[in-house]
Amino acid sequence: MSNKNYESHRRAIVSKGIPAALLARISDSDIQVINTFLTRVNKLELTPEEKAWLVSVIKTDALA
Repeated sequence: MSNKNYESHRRAIVSKGIPAALLARISDSDIQVINTFLTRVNKLELTPEEKAWLVSVIKTDALA
């Protein structure tokens, strides 16, 4: 993927308020994955129950 494409993803997650410390320690590939994930999740128009499930999975399973 070109640097231009990575920069687009970087600008997008910066505009979404990613903490500077996190941004400093993740790779361009991580930035692309995070931005794509956030974009797709927003498009799903999740119910409160679905959002709660997603947050729960991120807090527990994904970080273990």
